[in-house]
Amino acid sequence: MKKLPLTEFHTFNGAKFLNQNNWLLPQNYGDAAQEVYLAFSAIGLSDRSYLGKVFLKGSDARDLINRISTNDMNKLLAGTVCDTIFSTPQGRLVDYCRVINLDEGYLVISNYMDNAHLIHWINRFITLEDVEVQDASDSFIWLTLFGPKSFELIQSVSKEKIVEQDDTVWLEFDGESFPVFKNDNYITEAYDICLSDLHKIESAEWLLEEVEKWEGGLIGENAFEVIRIQSGMPAWECELTEEYNPYEARLLNAVSFTKGAYTGQEVISCLDTYDQVQRYLMIVEMDEQPKHKLPLQVIFNNDPIGNLTSYAYDPLAKKHMGLAYIDRAYTVEGLNLRVEVELGGKRISGGLKQPDRKK
Repeated sequence: MKKLPLTEFHTFNGAKFLNQNNWLLPQNYGDAAQEVYLAFSAIGLSDRSYLGKVFLKGSDARDLINRISTNDMNKLLAGTVCDTIFSTPQGRLVDYCRVINLDEGYLVISNYMDNAHLIHWINRFITLEDVEVQDASDSFIWLTLFGPKSFELIQSVSKEKIVEQDDTVWLEFDGESFPVFKNDNYITEAYDICLSDLHKIESAEWLLEEVEKWEGGLIGENAFEVIRIQSGMPAWECELTEEYNPYEARLLNAVSFTKGAYTGQEVISCLDTYDQVQRYLMIVEMDEQPKHKLPLQVIFNNDPIGNLTSYAYDPLAKKHMGLAYIDRAYTVEGLNLRVEVELGGKRISGGLKQPDRKK
């Protein structure tokens, strides 16, 4: 079983672990409801270092990423980040990533656990280009701050004057500078922190001390799933699959409509031009837990209108919720439809809701 680089740190801080896709991850730290509260009312620190990381270097690295993903890498300045999608020639989702322009190359943060699929996908497009693709998963720690006090914390430890509009902030600890990136993909304030593997325990301890000064704490996977689903943010092997496209997943913030051609560009452009989007990702708030293997059909007036692909329980609000791809006709804002989730002989009631994340 794979362990996070900070497993010792999480154990010391009282983590209860779960096995997820052969990874040992912090499920919670004793009070899942309190962790959800922190993420929406104060500040919570989440370790998401299980996300795959790939490093590309060489004179053609930028052009390669630009050619095979949806966003415009030519606008990505040194030390900054942007979101992009690697898509199939049919415009379907391969991965939704954050790309960081570092001095020596480009660090790509996958939305998948591990990075084998992304390395394989990128290598498919390399012929004679000067590009070296490296497995960087063990070289970086990827943490995320969630909550309305996140900016105040960052501002308090920054040696430079910063404002909330700053997308990138560089902090320093123990002689090491590291970037903090604003992440508008979530319903609550969020900042991604990219640390090198150097001094990882000391850096994490320092960050947690700063978080606790703002009445915050660590949050585990249970709380993160609540945040993700309330934000309508798709996840790997659930909503991020080659069955769906960026329009359906509501990920157009990662798509440039002004740059040149890229893999899948023609299809993605035509979806909007010719009004061909068939479904959209929606939140389903359910009356009880759907105790069956996902995906599950979503029903309206006895007709199937989509599939429930994720589920989480919010222990703070005591709500059952999930994400579902729903036929477009039923996703109009303000409809507030009551639906049912099919459990094989039994149906549970629920309501449809549009995601309300920042992007």
